[in-house]
Amino acid sequence: MKKRYVWLVIGLLITLASLIAISQTRATLHQVSEQPQGSVVTEAEMLARLAQGTQVPFTRFVAADWQVPLSGLVNLNHPKAKQAKLVDKNEAIHIFAYHIQHPIQGDYLIDTGVSAQLLDDPAKFGINAILHSLFGFELLNLHQSTQAYLAAAQRPAIKGVFLTHLHLDHISGLPDLALETPIYVGNNEGQSRYWMNVATQHVINSLLKGRPALQQWQGDIVDIFGDGSVFALHMPGHTPGSTAYLVNAQTGPVLVVGDVSHTQWGWDNQVEPGQFTQNQAQNQTSLQQLKSLAAQLQQQYPSSQVMLGHQYSR
Repeated sequence: MKKRYVWLVIGLLITLASLIAISQTRATLHQVSEQPQGSVVTEAEMLARLAQGTQVPFTRFVAADWQVPLSGLVNLNHPKAKQAKLVDKNEAIHIFAYHIQHPIQGDYLIDTGVSAQLLDDPAKFGINAILHSLFGFELLNLHQSTQAYLAAAQRPAIKGVFLTHLHLDHISGLPDLALETPIYVGNNEGQSRYWMNVATQHVINSLLKGRPALQQWQGDIVDIFGDGSVFALHMPGHTPGSTAYLVNAQTGPVLVVGDVSHTQWGWDNQVEPGQFTQNQAQNQTSLQQLKSLAAQLQQQYPSSQVMLGHQYSR
């Protein structure tokens, strides 16, 4: 009996150690650089620079249509979700990417779209049959690959990628971009630790293999080019380094919120995402900050737009 008790304790300790190890799994083992990029500004300085800054051509394109569980996109336990009687189901969404054409700095993408290479040979990028089903790739329909979009746009090579975060649906266009393309992420995005990273780390490592170190924004608000054309806004919660981008587009300011809010309903009702989000309380705070900023922009610039993570906004 005593020996059995000892082995039971050992088993529990091993299980506990395994759970702790899993919870500490990094988003990626890829190298990260913390050299400052752009200039750190306050919100007041950002708005002042926006008024006088460089306006840039800006395009959103739809890479793919998809269906994923609503419980991942919206916190169904939120009082507003319960009041609306939302229930879990497959929700139609899109995978977007955004193209910035800076007159001096060149062309940049926000997020990467989808590469046909990844869909044609997922195993090449570490996506086995189990992960293929887990990610729901059978419900993903390619609309326009990143390669096809760039060929049609007839623009120079992409000078860099500004990621909203490191989730697969936001980096799945990387195979269509040159290996030397710089990649920028939010502070602590690459080193962030979370138990779900166990399932995704290998895939992210595969997509980043051979690429430069991830460049992390060092500040809550960064004027990327120093000319008021594009700002990176640290909005943690969905992931620790989740980043929104404010673009001084020729048609008016555009606020790209990333997955701080996936859906129109979540944005309208100020309800944070559900199971896909790492820290819902922190995500809610970031969502409120972006709602406030969007209201200020709308008041000053009636043509301003909000672009949500995975649905069109009204």
